[in-house]
This record gives sequence, C-alpha cells and structure tokens, in this order.
Amino acid sequence: LQEDMNKTGNRVYVHIKYNQKFPVEEKCETKSCEMDIEPVQTTKPTKLAIGVDGGFMSDISNYEVEKEYKIVVAMTDANDLFSIAFEYKSKSKDFESTISCGANELPEYILTIIKAILDSVGMRNSLQVSIWNADNEKIVSKYAANLKQVNPTNKRIPQDPKQWRDEETGSTENLWLNLSTGYIGGGRKQYDGTGGSGSALNHFKYHLSTTGDMYPLVVKLGTITPHGADVWSY
Repeated sequence: LQEDMNKTGNRVYVHIKYNQKFPVEEKCETKSCEMDIEPVQTTKPTKLAIGVDGGFMSDISNYEVEKEYKIVVAMTDANDLFSIAFEYKSKSKDFESTISCGANELPEYILTIIKAILDSVGMRNSLQVSIWNADNEKIVSKYAANLKQVNPTNKRIPQDPKQWRDEETGSTENLWLNLSTGYIGGGRKQYDGTGGSGSALNHFKYHLSTTGDMYPLVVKLGTITPHGADVWSY
C-alpha cells in the first residue's frame, strides 16, 4: 500500500476481504447423503489450471464466503489508516447492486466510484472465478518485438527430439530453448522437488549478471506446433 501511495499519490482505497467459512460437518448416514459429498482431489495436477481436467479442483462450492468491504483513507502513511465499513449487495442475474454505509455517510460521488469498480465485469469475474486455465492467458511479451538473437558459433538445433539434451546436465526431460542464444536448459525445480535442473533460468541469470544482456524468452521443446507453443519470459 505504501509503495502505491508513493508512486501514485493516491490516498483512498477500497479494501475487499474474503473469509472462507467451512460448514460444520454433519454425520452422513444415508446413501443419498454420500452422493452429495464433494469429491476430494486424488490425482496430481499436471497443468496450471483450476476446475478443468489436469488442473486443481475448484472447492468454491465447499465453503461459504463472508465478504467485508471498507473504504480506507491513508492519512499520512500506510500505518495511519482511517476506514469506513460499508455493505455491498448485488443480484447476479441482472446485476442490481446497492451500497449502504449505515451511520457513516459518504459523498454520492464516492459511492458512485465504488459501485462502478465493484460492478465492473472484470471485477465480478475475478471475484467469482471457479474455472481458470493458464493456457488460455495470451500475453504478448514486451521483449518479443525486438528480440535479440546471438549465434556466434552458428549453432543449429537438431530436428530430432531424441538429440535434445540439457546442456548442463544431459537430461532429456523438461527442456526449454532460449530464443536468443539457442541454449537448451532444464525447467525450474518445483516446490516438491520435481521439475527440471533449473539450468535454463541459470543461463538467463548468468548473462544478465555478467554482461547485462536480457535473453528472457524461452520455449518448451516439444510444444511447438503450427498453432503456437509454450513460451515463458523470465
């Protein structure tokens, strides 16, 4: 908050807090009751997604959500805050919404701004998401337009996938090709110990720290098709 205040000069914010409230478990004694129990994820996710095959299960229906809304005014800094709680209600079908502040009265134009923020399609979608797939997020990297490509040794990438190797470890799994240097390295290590060697990221960091050159774009080998590929920017 302090960083945004220093950068923009803003002093008034809408604070939205969601609390997950899990229902009290009831003893299930009938077969129909067993059929109503939400399934538990037993398979390991294989993609960065929510609510789709291969991704994380969405537990949005397993709990109730208590929502708190506040107008927060930063008096001097992020440690000196004055807040006014308000209620926000909406109907999803035609999206009628109301805002009430109880005994705390706010200027009409402030209420109008708050309502516009909370009623926006983007805000509603982000707060009610139950299905999301990272593969559907198409973002254009700012480094793609003027991509640097260096190849002093006239290196060529083999067309035969069996010849692809991590240039640091020799591994043949989870390989990423740097689109600037042609270096083939391993993907990043995951929190559970799986993943690659991390040499692709190390290669990027090496050039950045030694020469200051930015070679951030890598493509995952094996994903390149006429329709696209998995490209990552460091």
